[in-house]
Amino acid sequence: KVQALGKRKEPSALIASNEGLNTICKAIKEDLTKCVKNFIRKCGTPLHKEVSDLIVDQIDNSISRFCDPNNPQRHSKL
Repeated sequence: KVQALGKRKEPSALIASNEGLNTICKAIKEDLTKCVKNFIRKCGTPLHKEVSDLIVDQIDNSISRFCDPNNPQRHSKL
């Protein structure tokens, strides 16, 4: 889904509206995070797995804050 977003006719239009940001946020939350976790689970060493959980959690928190429709920072980016 994330790759499909970049292949749209005007992919940059996604970041110009709340609807577009919602589309991006949904794809990131559902697909990108799952993809990273699956890759680390399959290919990572035990240390990678331990560290990646911390990193992915921090990234997920940042994404969740940005994707919150009530977050003033989100509105300032539009």
